[in-house]
Amino acid sequence: MTCEELFSSKVDATPWLYEKHLRLSQQDKGFLRSSLPTDNGSSTVTLGAGMFEVAVDGLDANATQGQPSQMISQARRLRQVSWCVTVVVVSDDPAFLAAFAEWSLKGRLLVWSTRLLVVTRLSLMDMQEAFSTLWTFSMMNAMLLTFDNAQETTSFYGATVNVTGLHWPPYFMVDQGRTPDSARVKEYKGPDGLLLGTIANTLNFTSNLLLVSNWKEAADRVEERKSYMLVVFHVLLHTRLERYDYSYTYTFTSFGFGLAKPVLKPQWQSLYYPLADEVWASTLAALLLMPGLMYMLSRSSKWRPQDAQIGRDILGSDTIGYSRGRRGIWAIMQDVFGTFLGQNLSKWLPSSSSNRVLMVTWMVFSFIVGTVYRGNLTAALTLPKYPPRPETVEELINYVDRVTMPPVGKDLQKQFRESESLILEKLANLMHNGPSILEGLRQATKTKQAHLAVRHVISHWMADEFTQADGSNPLYFGRETIMPGASAWPIPHDAPYKPQLDSIMMAVNEGGLYDKWTEDILDQTRRDSRMKQRRQHRATIKANDGGQQFTTTIKALTIVHMQGLLMLFLLCLIIAGLTFTIEILIPQGSSTELATMNRI
Repeated sequence: MTCEELFSSKVDATPWLYEKHLRLSQQDKGFLRSSLPTDNGSSTVTLGAGMFEVAVDGLDANATQGQPSQMISQARRLRQVSWCVTVVVVSDDPAFLAAFAEWSLKGRLLVWSTRLLVVTRLSLMDMQEAFSTLWTFSMMNAMLLTFDNAQETTSFYGATVNVTGLHWPPYFMVDQGRTPDSARVKEYKGPDGLLLGTIANTLNFTSNLLLVSNWKEAADRVEERKSYMLVVFHVLLHTRLERYDYSYTYTFTSFGFGLAKPVLKPQWQSLYYPLADEVWASTLAALLLMPGLMYMLSRSSKWRPQDAQIGRDILGSDTIGYSRGRRGIWAIMQDVFGTFLGQNLSKWLPSSSSNRVLMVTWMVFSFIVGTVYRGNLTAALTLPKYPPRPETVEELINYVDRVTMPPVGKDLQKQFRESESLILEKLANLMHNGPSILEGLRQATKTKQAHLAVRHVISHWMADEFTQADGSNPLYFGRETIMPGASAWPIPHDAPYKPQLDSIMMAVNEGGLYDKWTEDILDQTRRDSRMKQRRQHRATIKANDGGQQFTTTIKALTIVHMQGLLMLFLLCLIIAGLTFTIEILIPQGSSTELATMNRI
């Protein structure tokens, strides 16, 4: 059976569902009536369309409690015997639409092959929750058709509209431009500046930027209704809602903190860093154990006369210790420490195989440890170990002495103090409002403090003002963001142009234009910053090298790198001086006594 044959037949219910003028949130529930009735109680569907209507005019709600289930039951009977069924629900009441979703689910009205079209004059934001949470709308074959319930787009008829805002790169920047007839006009740049231009062109008005000195004054003009809107986004805070309303929330703002990178301080541990604690402990244990082992093997080995002759043939003289084939503990320690530091053996060779094996083992061990240490020391000097730096809010409040923020941060500070988070409360106690972003970042480079602001704004100022000629930056971002939240333009309470303003902002936001504008201005800032660095670098090369265009990346070692070595050298000089003094003060014995001491 085709769809045309089905719609021309007689069925026991109507194929399409139509709802009109419901107010189920009120006490009157209305009643249900079926259109196109026939004499025998069935519905003749010649055009393939029918209607169910629930009215509320002067009817007893108690008499119509069972009507919704009867309506759904009739519609379901039709769906079971029909093809190409489309259910159209028309309502401006969100309560009815939610109730219909529940009725259709309980009455099993819809299957996947049944198409559902919801027609309403409610806004997309009002329907977003229903279409994302209710099974009937989110999981079935449903479509939403909305009509703008507002009046036609209001026009300001070319009037001049007062707005407030401050130069706030990269979001809102004021520049001087020229019209085609060479007249000077203000030109707004940045994402919020372009958004203002789009709204002004759509609503046909000319914006007049009122002169204000700070953000508080800009917000006060909106609260006093001297300004129609503050054209730079502000975070939605409940403390601000008492003063003014907000437009459509078209972006999300996250705060971040910037502070100076920890600098390297001269440390004697620079000679200690190349090896781990366990390696140092193991090496020291081997260094102390080795002289004892060699001394015991030397004492236990037998003396052979030919060893003395070998020593005389090799060294050209009879050395101390060859007369008896044994050496003293001090001579052995001299060989052990000397070979560990890369020196050659003294004029003595092991006489036994065990001593020779032990000495070769020690020399191999000393060579490996020395090579590893020298390699790691080179790396540690060229890539020194920087102190840890705060990356989270909890680490920040334990590291800095204060946190600065622009004057607009008073509302945020109040919000933090009313928060249940102990971390945010401590952050609020450290906050000091007053300096601008640029001044706050400059203070952060000199003192132990951080500056709190919108992340993209801090990024812009860091790249534009603090990037050095070699591309480095003395400042950095904290990894953790602080209280990301929805943001919008402040407008006066109950502003009559709010629906039109929201509609334009929604269209711009859903089209991805605002995000595109933001990325474009940030990319342009990065390009300008790189060009500025290159110009500064070329000027530095020309000034220092007499116009030569080659550069070098070799950096001289400073006291930060060499303090440990200099302190070790000074310590060794002191020990050597003390030893020299002792040798002068204590009379030396005869050579025979010295030989006897070395043989012990």
